[in-house]
Amino acid sequence: MKVSAVILSGGKSSRMKFNKAFALLNGKKIIKYVIDSLENYFDETLIISNEPSLYEEFRLPIHKDLFPHFGPISGIHAGLTLATNEVIVVCACDMPFINADVLTYLASKIDDYDCAVPLVNNRLQPLVATYHRKCLPLFEHALFVNDLKLTELVEHRLNSLIIDDSNLRNFGVLERIFYNVNNMETLLLAEKMVREA
Repeated sequence: MKVSAVILSGGKSSRMKFNKAFALLNGKKIIKYVIDSLENYFDETLIISNEPSLYEEFRLPIHKDLFPHFGPISGIHAGLTLATNEVIVVCACDMPFINADVLTYLASKIDDYDCAVPLVNNRLQPLVATYHRKCLPLFEHALFVNDLKLTELVEHRLNSLIIDDSNLRNFGVLERIFYNVNNMETLLLAEKMVREA
């Protein structure tokens, strides 16, 4: 099965005061950690951002939201629409320790479902998940009616496979794999995690 990797980088990074995708972690941009983890695992890797010129250095296809400024639902919608393949794995740009094996596993489980989404420590992780293009009409409807809660869409509208974290522990420490950097405190903690590793 061919799978496209979609890196979502459309957030305003209001808590960081600057674009968190470009925050330096041990001298390396956070989004570059994500790219390096995913780029060679999937059939294609693309970035969704409403500021494409900022990402040209990474030499990947870059696409804008088709419904700009509607949050992660619009980013996933763009990925589903513009990716070459019907199945996509998505990852937020602020997750430097993401493990491509986890996303490959999720993609392998999608079968007849609309999406396969991890549940880690009783929290859904819809920004580290697999989606099939057949659920695109439900994403479009959510955008048209301004119903932008992604977890609500996953839990109540999509035919979702929720994968409990007990099925993911073999991939490593999930608290690290699913760690995201969204403010200076979490960035400093990530620096500590890199040093300890």
